[in-house]
Amino acid sequence: MVGRGGRVGDGRRRRATLALVLGMVVLAAACHRVPDPGPGDTLPVDYVAPPADSVLTGVAYGPDPEHLIDVYRPPAAGGPAPVIVWLHVGGWLSGSRQQVPELLLRQVDRAGIAIVSADFRRSRFEGSTIVNRHPAPSQDVDRLVRWLRVNGPALGLDDERILVAGASSGGHLAALAGAAPGLHTDPTLPADLLAQDPTPAGVMVVSSSLDLAYQVTAPGIEGNASRGYLACSTTPCDPAHVASASPIAQVRADTASQALHLRHPMIGVVDDRLVVVGSPTPEKQELMRLLERTLDRPVKPVRLNAYEVEKALNIGFGRFPEDDQYKLVLQPIKEVRFQPDSTVGEMIDDMLGRAVTLGASDIHLECYEHDVDVRFRIDGLLHQMNTPINRGNVAEVISRLKIVAR
Repeated sequence: MVGRGGRVGDGRRRRATLALVLGMVVLAAACHRVPDPGPGDTLPVDYVAPPADSVLTGVAYGPDPEHLIDVYRPPAAGGPAPVIVWLHVGGWLSGSRQQVPELLLRQVDRAGIAIVSADFRRSRFEGSTIVNRHPAPSQDVDRLVRWLRVNGPALGLDDERILVAGASSGGHLAALAGAAPGLHTDPTLPADLLAQDPTPAGVMVVSSSLDLAYQVTAPGIEGNASRGYLACSTTPCDPAHVASASPIAQVRADTASQALHLRHPMIGVVDDRLVVVGSPTPEKQELMRLLERTLDRPVKPVRLNAYEVEKALNIGFGRFPEDDQYKLVLQPIKEVRFQPDSTVGEMIDDMLGRAVTLGASDIHLECYEHDVDVRFRIDGLLHQMNTPINRGNVAEVISRLKIVAR
């Protein structure tokens, strides 16, 4: 732990290119701290929440000594506060609930959001035996969401608007909670919690590996931590056990979760001042403004087609090896002359003009289920072009091209 405003670490992972990498800090909130209201699966019936704009520390949400949360509560806003549950970094082996990103803590006063930073059972070796292996940490996340459904209102929290977020291993647990809610439930869970819905309203995954089938084969600390977490450091890993711990495997098995995962496909690159976001729909200004408000820094949108985003995500998750033949280049949208409201005629004029300027011998329009790619053949090679042509207007574009070709 460090002092006020000090950096603990940034949770960067080599194979997590899709995520927004956030600095991890411990921030001393400008408010008073409140003692633990007591252990147990439910708060005492006579429990009275302390004033808003306070931090509750060491609140127990279960029977294990590691079942503790800190609750950062916003000033009273006339109603229950939406919740972000934060799951810390540490490779499932270390870390603590005191490691909360400054960016999140800013939202307590700025956006009226409550932050619930959680400890969970960390995996560790006792002799040659792994304790708290998968799925114990995921069971704790499941328990916590259910616990907030029951006890959140007494703390001034909205029991419906619960988003689970995390970085590195914490992001893995958050993703699994969203991809497969209820898959990993503690068999000792009391009946009042078991009756609650463990499905979070959303998840935010920061710099995390979501395919443990790849992770267990990785060299160095990444592979060692994953194999230790799955208790297969000295024996072959059971594929079914690995799949049950892999959010990407659960997403693909559940079309509803997959639709949620792909609702706004995008990748982000962060520096100290700017976030560059690549998306098939960079013209969605409302979404970009939401990102700016959430991240509290300028966002530059760039256009990538769905194939490029999916390829980048797959590489980031370790689904495909990185190679020199595929390089993702983010071109700022302001450098593309197309406008979101361009007419079909203007799109075709610009596309043909660019083809002539670049010396293209032919133009390829390739239609996919949710996207359209435009490629120019230049010197025998196909080059991807940024255009606003999509499934909604491609039929009119083709019809207009047929007319022009006559």
